[in-house]
Amino acid sequence: TNGGAKWNRQLSGTNHMLYSASFPDANTGTAVGEFGTILHTADAGKTWITQTSGTVNRLNTVSFSDARTGTIGGENGIILHTKDGGVTWVEQPSSTSAWFTDISFTSANVGTIVGSYGVVYRTTDGGNTWLLRTPGTRLPLYSIQLTDPLRGTTVGYSGLILRTTDGGSTWNPQISATRVDLNAIAFADPNTATVIGGDKTILRTTNAGTSWLGQTIPTGFGTNMVFSGVCFGDSKTGFIVGKKDTLRDTSIVTSSFRENLVWRSTNGGNSWSRLPPVNRSWL
Repeated sequence: TNGGAKWNRQLSGTNHMLYSASFPDANTGTAVGEFGTILHTADAGKTWITQTSGTVNRLNTVSFSDARTGTIGGENGIILHTKDGGVTWVEQPSSTSAWFTDISFTSANVGTIVGSYGVVYRTTDGGNTWLLRTPGTRLPLYSIQLTDPLRGTTVGYSGLILRTTDGGSTWNPQISATRVDLNAIAFADPNTATVIGGDKTILRTTNAGTSWLGQTIPTGFGTNMVFSGVCFGDSKTGFIVGKKDTLRDTSIVTSSFRENLVWRSTNGGNSWSRLPPVNRSWL
């Protein structure tokens, strides 16, 4: 509630790992994780209640377009959909056993989901039907964001960046100039985006990916940093989270096994500053 200067721990009521969360408004949110875990809050996380998923599959990604309409993707090609804020979740057919890793909706009806083996599925009817798209790769895709019903970018294994401007019918590769895995992408506006990944990688574009430039972070934080997530709450304010395995980092001396990383931008991703660690959990 203070721009990331201080983070308060919330009790989830589970010890299962959680991989994704979606908040369509300031108070209403859903988090998903391993063993089919779905948690829901209506009070900005003060309390979390368990919802019934009907599966034990790992759930990797969740997206809500409003407080009642949401979609979840996970392992073994599972897609779950709700129209009542998660009171009931209904499985939607995907005709694949691939792992879904990320999903993006521009409205309650239009969305795209990506995953392992380069799978891309698109819906224009709220998930009643999911149509397979061909991105031209079999490499894993880890993250996607749509900026409107036709335009979006997905990132993945070994520096892969693909962009569509026709609703996913065709995907064009973009030059990332890196071979590290790219774990997440977030747009601050339709042209300005940040991509993060392993080995302290931060890439930025201001022209919708025609060119991507690497960003540097301040020295003195050691090595072996892996950024895992990025988001923008508005066109200026964004956050990056990640982790550092300090036992594998020979540049620092510490008794801590792990350290999380939180970075903030207040200028649309042009520069990033590190915030105090939250705790020793990996983000």
